[in-house]
Amino acid sequence: NIFNLIDDYSTDNYIKAYTEYSSIFRYYENELLETKNNLSFKLTEERQKNKELHLELEKLKNYNELKFEEDLSALEDIGIPYVPLYKVIEFKENIKDEKRNKIENILLNMGLLNSKIIYKEDIEKVKNIDMKFLIETTPKDNNLLEYFDIVDSIIDQKVVRNILASISINDTEPIYINADNFKMDFMIGFGNDKYESKYIGILRRELEHQKRIKLKEKEVEESNSLINNYSNLIENIKNKINTLNAELKLFPNNNSLEEISKSIIKIE
Repeated sequence: NIFNLIDDYSTDNYIKAYTEYSSIFRYYENELLETKNNLSFKLTEERQKNKELHLELEKLKNYNELKFEEDLSALEDIGIPYVPLYKVIEFKENIKDEKRNKIENILLNMGLLNSKIIYKEDIEKVKNIDMKFLIETTPKDNNLLEYFDIVDSIIDQKVVRNILASISINDTEPIYINADNFKMDFMIGFGNDKYESKYIGILRRELEHQKRIKLKEKEVEESNSLINNYSNLIENIKNKINTLNAELKLFPNNNSLEEISKSIIKIE
């Protein structure tokens, strides 16, 4: 016991006590340094994540409604008029939410929701672009116009109307889309009951976009809190190490003890 060694005064016992205290100090210091290093690593990672979250938040705030994340540069370079399907259609008022959810989900799964509507004369210009395009074809008796109204856009409403009219909702057709499922001759798919409509309709897109901004802001707040916690823990560890160093310096070192011992011997 360190204190027993000190109480039993002798140069040797003081040196033993100092050596034992130093050993304990170094062990405790190493543990603190290891914890500090781990926290510093986490702090660095969280700061990087925080930076990315802020960039994502700023990106979200740069526009007003929900949209698909995609690279449109190749299409923009061609300079032809185009519009994604979801931006030129609105559900008719008599379509209930449950049905809206399924229809949008089916269009999303098929890859049609964000397919670009272009004019027939521009088809040759987009052959080398990796993207889906919708064009006018033969009209069907029962078609998507039963579900949708058309919104003004850069593309003539008549073109959009003809495209919707060419997509059947009749399940006796080889290709159709309705509120229950879709079929493309050799493939069939179904809507997800848990999916909620978020793209069709400007109000829904704006609402969904605001939800995503709030969620991202919450992520930023949580990240800020983590950074503060890590910083405080690291600062506390630094203070503990400084306190240990100060206490160790107060303890007489070997040279001091030797000098004291010599003085005592001379006096004796």
